[in-house]
Amino acid sequence: MRSVHEEKQGTAEPTSTALIPIEEAPEEHLDFYQRLRRQIRDWQEQKGTAQHGWVDVILLAPDFFHLLFRLLLDPAVPIMSKAKIAAVITYFVAPLDVLPELFLGPVGYVDDVVLAAFLLESLAELLHPAAPEILQRHWAGREEVLHVVRRVIEQAHSFLNEHVLHALRAYLNRKSSR
Repeated sequence: MRSVHEEKQGTAEPTSTALIPIEEAPEEHLDFYQRLRRQIRDWQEQKGTAQHGWVDVILLAPDFFHLLFRLLLDPAVPIMSKAKIAAVITYFVAPLDVLPELFLGPVGYVDDVVLAAFLLESLAELLHPAAPEILQRHWAGREEVLHVVRRVIEQAHSFLNEHVLHALRAYLNRKSSR
């Protein structure tokens, strides 16, 4: 059984309190990242993955959220970039957005993941040549983060229509121009 800390980082972290297995932890003891992982896992188990081609993208939601939060705290990231990161984090936690999680459940995280990928792609260009190191330093996933970002963007057209993709890019551009 994995602890709350293992679920977050992939390894146990020392703590002064007893580790609570994430499967048994009360909802109020979980942070957004952990609740998101639990919600996606429960949905995946209930629905099965074979019928949902976008499950791999949805499963990136907790890792992208974690990465954005860590980038927000990194002094190497410029303040204007942090404003965009904060806007995307806000989009993540908002229950009503282009694909509302409130009504769609975990499927509603597809747009959040694609928006995060668009932002990370622009950050990679802005922070070049240091971007791969900065992004990878905070990435909780197993693959190289920029490969994951590119794959999400390439696949986005197969599960989101042009109007939704345009709305996501417009959201990011509005946050850039402020």
